[in-house]
Formats: sequence, C-alpha cells, structure tokens
Amino acid sequence: NASGSEIRVEDSQHPVMTGKYGTVSAFEYYADVDHVSTPQNQEKVLMKTDIDSPAVFAAEIGTGQRTLSLIASIHNSHDCPIANSDGLAQLEVLFKNGISWLQGWQ
Repeated sequence: NASGSEIRVEDSQHPVMTGKYGTVSAFEYYADVDHVSTPQNQEKVLMKTDIDSPAVFAAEIGTGQRTLSLIASIHNSHDCPIANSDGLAQLEVLFKNGISWLQGWQ
C-alpha cells in the first residue's frame, strides 16, 4: 500500500476551490508531487503540499485573462495509484471547477 502526502487548501473562497461542481478539500496524493511556479504577480496559491510547496496557482490578469497551474509533474507507475477514491473525486472537482473558472462559466 502506498503512503501518500496531503495536498491542502490554502484559499477555500476562490471559485476554483468552491465552484459549481463542488468544493475541493484536502486529499491524500500517492505520487511524487513537484511544486508549481508561475511568473505572474497576481497569482493566488490555492493548494499546497504537506511540505509547503505550491500545488495549485490561479492568476487573473487585469485584461480578463486567467491562468491555472496545477500539479506540474506526477511521476507515477502502473502499480502506484495517483490517489485513493476520495483524492480522485477531489481532483475531478478541481479540474471541472478550474475549467469553469478559466472559461468564465460560473
């Protein structure tokens, strides 16, 4: 059984974290998670790993352009699932809310 690391919510009020597809909560992740970075000044850290590395960034530029950076790299093998069923459900909500926010569908 793989042991995981927790990815926790930093900004629960952001539409990516609480959107029309549900609310993302902390979840256990079973892969090696590399932190993400973005050159934007307007970015908000939405989630961090258990070692305080950013895992999800959102940025909105004054012109209405939005960017979303998720976990940058997952080194996974066929015998090591990405997450348990709760983690997979959280990732699905995160992805759907993220697309909705990026497209302005809220």
